[in-house]
Amino acid sequence: MKSKDVVRQVTRAMSPPPWPKQIEDVLSPVPKSSRLMRLREDFPIVYEFEGEFYRFWLDHGWVYDVASIPRIFWLFVSWTELGYEAPAAHDDAIEKRGLLFIEKWDREQQKWIAVGYVQFTRKQVDKFFAMKMREKGIKPWRRRLAYRVVRGWAFLKRNQW
Repeated sequence: MKSKDVVRQVTRAMSPPPWPKQIEDVLSPVPKSSRLMRLREDFPIVYEFEGEFYRFWLDHGWVYDVASIPRIFWLFVSWTELGYEAPAAHDDAIEKRGLLFIEKWDREQQKWIAVGYVQFTRKQVDKFFAMKMREKGIKPWRRRLAYRVVRGWAFLKRNQW
């Protein structure tokens, strides 16, 4: 085997999947609403876990309220300061009560392979929210506050699944 072939195989084995465009590119405001947004097309939420890439999809036409932060916390964290992707992924997972259809990136075949439905706990969904905020560059103190608010809200509503 030639050295170029070895380099090509190693590079292929390490290559991540094609990254999706920004969620902001496929969002439209819902008319007569101050905060609701609608997806104009399906959008993949891609994440890395233990060196592997996974994704799930937000469905075309899905509507969400960007960030459901109680007004009392707006002084510290505005609903626009958490980005769009982390709240969208979190809200979608909450609506589905943690049951998400997951795909995994196969580095050898260079394509997505269906894993199937995976049940996540409420705490895992909330931690995923924090991870996506970190990935998007949200300031640490803002991330921590937002995470504590969603955990506290889940506790108060007894929404633990």
